[in-house]
Amino acid sequence: MIIDPTLINFTKHDPLAVIGLAVVGIGSIASFHVLLKLDRSGYKLPSYHRLWFWTLPMQYLRARLDEGWPAWPAYLVWISFVIGTSCLVAGLFRLAD
Repeated sequence: MIIDPTLINFTKHDPLAVIGLAVVGIGSIASFHVLLKLDRSGYKLPSYHRLWFWTLPMQYLRARLDEGWPAWPAYLVWISFVIGTSCLVAGLFRLAD
């Protein structure tokens, strides 16, 4: 696989934006994991809501007490959203330089 030189130059110029995108992607995977566990266990899923990153982990944390699931996926969604968005915004402001 050949990597595009433009992507390499962008990563060298603004690694914070790339890190932000990667961390938000990790949070998306964790959110999907939380949603899948809730769906497979038969819990009522929260309806579409603008604050999905808040309601979905809260539902998971309530259900985990009954199911014996670990709490880290719900916290990973929140942590990755905050850190990833912060890095992405900072990286995009730095991109103007």
